[in-house]
Amino acid sequence: LAFKYYEIAAKMEVPSALYNLANMYYTGEGTSADIINAMIYYEKAAQKGHKKAEAICQQLKAILMNSPTSNNIIAYAAQKRFLNWL
Repeated sequence: LAFKYYEIAAKMEVPSALYNLANMYYTGEGTSADIINAMIYYEKAAQKGHKKAEAICQQLKAILMNSPTSNNIIAYAAQKRFLNWL
């Protein structure tokens, strides 16, 4: 139920909703875990000035750029232009 409410609020670009939706995608709470959607919503929240989301984007970027197992995720996200920081 929380996922649906955050989804509605995220469509209105409410920073805290974008952040919470990202967390739910990241952990799989209330939905299937999806790192791509998590990164998309963290980035959207960061662009709206959400400080925790900004920090997480930096951490995820560092992890993804230095992990050989993340090549498929990075390539997919870059191809779809999901992430502005790639």
